[in-house]
Amino acid sequence: MPRRLSLALACALACACAPALIPGSHIPDTADDRALLAVLRDYKNAFETKDAKAIVALASPRYLDERQSISYSTLENKLASDFAHVKDVHLDVNVRSVEVHGNTAYVDYFYSEDFILNTVDATWHRTSDDKRMTLVREPRAPHGWFVTSGF
Repeated sequence: MPRRLSLALACALACACAPALIPGSHIPDTADDRALLAVLRDYKNAFETKDAKAIVALASPRYLDERQSISYSTLENKLASDFAHVKDVHLDVNVRSVEVHGNTAYVDYFYSEDFILNTVDATWHRTSDDKRMTLVREPRAPHGWFVTSGF
């Protein structure tokens, strides 16, 4: 009986020490994780309203997307140009993981973007992929974090 009791006690302690999770996710409920998810939520909302200025407000002046050759100085014009060709857009974001290492954070996510182009063909199109958003801690940034890549 003492062996079963100690096993039950060990299980109970392990469960009690498990970190709290943000409701509806597998992400630990920490102030940093909540702030990072708020940045992603603001990005999603700005994207869906085609608000290039709001997206740029989330970006660090050091923003750089090397794959698409987009820097902070070209970001707003690129977004505005892309949004001008889109009649309607919807963005789904599924966060896979959040990692914070000091003043740098990584948010791995899967996105699915549905959109209708400004053409006579009113057909919905879809793109989807895995992405990694990199952010730096900055007190003056929205939610305390600026995005340096990964829009």
